[in-house]
Amino acid sequence: MKIIALIQARMGSTRLPGKVIKEINGLPLIVHIYRRLLACREVDETVVAVGLDNCPPLTDLCRKYGLKWEVGNESDLINRFSDICDYQQKSADAFVRITADCLFHDPAYIDAMVKSYRDHYPKYRGLANWLPYRTISEGLDAEIYSTELLAQLDRDPKCPREGFATYAGENGYLGAWPLMDQQRFPNGHDLHLSIDTPQDFERAEKMLKILGNDEWRYEKTLEA
Repeated sequence: MKIIALIQARMGSTRLPGKVIKEINGLPLIVHIYRRLLACREVDETVVAVGLDNCPPLTDLCRKYGLKWEVGNESDLINRFSDICDYQQKSADAFVRITADCLFHDPAYIDAMVKSYRDHYPKYRGLANWLPYRTISEGLDAEIYSTELLAQLDRDPKCPREGFATYAGENGYLGAWPLMDQQRFPNGHDLHLSIDTPQDFERAEKMLKILGNDEWRYEKTLEA
């Protein structure tokens, strides 16, 4: 079973324009996220899923830092992910969806989630780490979708083309991935760690100055 990580990225953020290429503690935000996903042992490949509109600054940065990237539909994420999973016949069986404002992912956490998916497929064709209720910080959200499930969402006329993750969770398409080890992944549900505003970005940079760019453990992030 081939599972790839897709980092959903575009330049059109309204509250913090261009945040995905904005430098934070010496590296662009998207590079930090990509490096963490490269450290995942259960993920076969990592690709930046770039929205088509205004993409040259982002694709130029990917080229500069050696990140794998593919360009797809700006607003139709189902189409973008489907095309990338099938690119050049390198068919993926499933993908992990990560957004480009989620800096603080723990690779071991992603690995545990992917392993659980492998162990329970086809009973679960999708998993989300924020179901049935949040135990991790907002900003570490991730889901896994089989390409078969993505095709089913594509056929569902009620499913939004962009905000399909919430729809999939609310309509029973995704199973819940509980935290098995609360000591390894302590409860941080009340912390907002996604980078949505200039204030979020400033706090994240202060945290990285404490952590450094290679300390990725979730418990250390909570300490920072």
